Formats: sequence, structure tokens, C-alpha cells
Amino acid sequence: MSSNVESMFYTREKPWHGLGVRVEEAPTSADALRLAGLDWEVAQEPIFTEGGDAIAGYKVNVRDSDRKVLGVVSDRYKIIQNREAFAFTDTLLGSGVRYETAGSLQEGKRVWLLARLPREYIIAGERISPYLVFSNSHDGSGAVRVALTPIRVCCNNTLNLALDTARRSWSMIHTGNISDKIQEAKDTLFMAETYMDSLGEEFERLTEQLEKLREDNAYNIRHLEIDIEIARLSGQDTARMKLQLKQMEELASFEEKYLLDLISEAEKQLGNHQLIAPFSGTVTAIAGTMMNWNGMAMSENTPMLALASEDSRFLQTDYINSEQEESYHEYYALVDGKRYELEYIPRTSEELQAMTVKGEAKTSRFRMLDAQDAKLGKNVFLCIVENYKENVLSLPKSVVYKERRNYYVYVPEGDALVKTPVEIGVQGNNYVEITSGLKEGACVYVER
Repeated sequence: MSSNVESMFYTREKPWHGLGVRVEEAPTSADALRLAGLDWEVAQEPIFTEGGDAIAGYKVNVRDSDRKVLGVVSDRYKIIQNREAFAFTDTLLGSGVRYETAGSLQEGKRVWLLARLPREYIIAGERISPYLVFSNSHDGSGAVRVALTPIRVCCNNTLNLALDTARRSWSMIHTGNISDKIQEAKDTLFMAETYMDSLGEEFERLTEQLEKLREDNAYNIRHLEIDIEIARLSGQDTARMKLQLKQMEELASFEEKYLLDLISEAEKQLGNHQLIAPFSGTVTAIAGTMMNWNGMAMSENTPMLALASEDSRFLQTDYINSEQEESYHEYYALVDGKRYELEYIPRTSEELQAMTVKGEAKTSRFRMLDAQDAKLGKNVFLCIVENYKENVLSLPKSVVYKERRNYYVYVPEGDALVKTPVEIGVQGNNYVEITSGLKEGACVYVER
């Protein structure tokens, strides 16, 4: 089994591969950087063809200590130096941080550092893992990863295991404002006690609500069963009461499942020790408003953030069912005047039921295709073409008149206007198709 270790240090216990510098006491970041062999910098340099022409859009990452090429990256790639990784962890965990292991893998293409948490966290009855691992790649192959883990990282395999099994982690890609993203990680990973206390209270509230719901439903169902039995013994028709009982049992089952789903989600959040977004994304808006909400009151359970995927663009609309969607000739999105094709994503019955129970308006979703150039958070117009025909005779709707179920226009004949019946077809916002009654080139009266 290959360790892929180029250089490292470790405290006290020797790793399985026997490589690295051993120290008795966990060092500070300044000593750890040197002991791990990470006291070098990465520089970005242009790439040239054999003919001496610069290759646009790409650069090469080079280690300054030995001029070793670490990888080819895009010119948007932002380097995070090894010293910045240690500085980040120092700031994240506070004063007195000590490092257990750190090192270079795959000849400098990947580095890691492992710090012991300065104090023990016990949140919602769970003992929080004792290490924080920071992983970074200099070859453009992966994002920065920060995770809380019980695994003592000492090689490539244990690093992968720690990151893959971590229940609390944060990541960032090597683009944009690195310092802003590091601040985001500080806010996300260690908002600990305040958030977890409130989440724990919510969990207890939901659990109590579920217990009361079960008691109330059991009481109501039992009493209705007794009423049905009394009615049966007295010779009354019980069909309607039995139907009421069935509906009561189905509603009780649905309400219980809904609360159990909420409790399950709260348990996940408690286990994760952080506010989890469903995917990596960019904050685009405060849900439901274009206003500045600073200082304004917000109702309980209002969604606070809207997330947009870096890889995909979605838009949400008023509810459109599958039959309606299939009947449309076409639909597309307009962003800043540019057209984007859409893919309709049907809502599941469970999603629609959850919206109904929560009292939310039903909505539909569309995925915007090939829309990476569309800026996140922009207003989007959904354009739906219900019917479409080419090469048809049409008139402005303002010159076509309706009388009961019949349509007509006025055709000039000499000094007179002749009321001429017509039949219409497809109608748009401004024009209407004429299927009979007029021929191409005919004149009609337009009221000024």
C-alpha cells in the first residue's frame, strides 16, 4: 500500500509507513510548517508552445524550492499557500492551536495539516470529533477541504478516509476572493453552541408536538369508534361515520409522517453540527423579496437564503402541471434579453403534499440549459408559447369585433364600411389568425 508521502511530521505515535519527522510535543504553526517540509511557496507562470507562443487561459503552478511543476491550471485559479493554510487554521481554532501531523503528498501536489481541537465540544449529547483536517491541492485537481474528524491523518489513504467519512465539512474552489471564502468557513464550521442550542430546542418542540398529536389522534379515533359501535347497536346506518373514521385515520397518518420527516431533518442537522446547504452555491437573494430587509422583522420559519448552484441555473414559477407543460408549443427563459432553453422538472406528489400542509403556494421548477453565462440572482422571464403557426393570415386584435359568438371586421367598399363575418384561429397577445372570410391583400377598417 503506497502512502504517497513526500514529507511530514508526526507527534509521538509513529505512522504505519514509518516516514516523517517525529516530535514529542505538538508544535505551533510556525514550527509545524518547517517540520512538515511545507516551508515553500507556489508561483504561477505562463505556458508557452514549442514555438514560443503563450497559451492563453492557462498557467503552470511551480514550487519555488526546486522548480518542480505541480500542475497546469486555468488563469482563474487562485493559489492558497501552505502558510495561508496554517494561518487559516490558527484563526479558525483560536489561540493555542497545536498540530498533530502535517505533510506533502504526491510530490507536493497535495498537502494536509491536522490540528487537535483546543477544547472538547459536546453538542446535543454528541461528542464532537477531536481533530480538524485541512486539505489543499496545488495541481488544480481538487478544492480546499476542511473537516472535523476522529481520524489521525498520516498519509494519502487516511486523508481520503477522513474527508469521505466526515459529517462536518466545508469546501471551496480555487477561484474568486479567497479571504472572503475563508471567513465563510469560520462562520460555518464554528457557529456551534448558539445554533445547536436553538436547533436542539426545535428538535424537542417537534418531538413534543408529535407526542401530543399521537395522543390527540388516538383519543379522537377511539371516541369515533365508540360512537360507531353505539350507532350500530341502536340500528343506525354507520356508513357515513365509518367513512369519517377512515378519513380521520388517513389524516392522522399523513400529519404524523410530516412531523417525523421534520424530526429526521432536525436530527441530521444536530448530527452535522452546522447549518447545511443542500449543495455548494452562491447566495443570491433573501427569499421572497427584492427589498432591503436590514432592520425589518421576519416571520418564524421564513427561508433566509436562496442558493444557486455554480453548475446549474434553475428558475421557479407558478405551478404548471405536466399536462399543461406537454401542451405548450415551446417555452424558454429571457435573461437580460438573451434566450435560454429550459428543461421542465415535474414536482413529485410528496413535494406537492408538503407544500399544501405548510400552506405554501404550489410552484414549478425549470432547469436552464447552457446558461453558465447567466449571472446568478438576475430576474428571469419565463416565456410560454401555447400555439404557433407560420404563414397565416392575421390581423391586429383591435380590428376584429365580436358579437355573441361571431366575429367580424369592417371592409371599405367605396364610401361605405361593410360588416364582414370572419372565422378566427390562434390568438396571441396582439394578433389573431383569420381562417376564413378574408383573403390576403384585403383592406380592413382600422379605427383611429
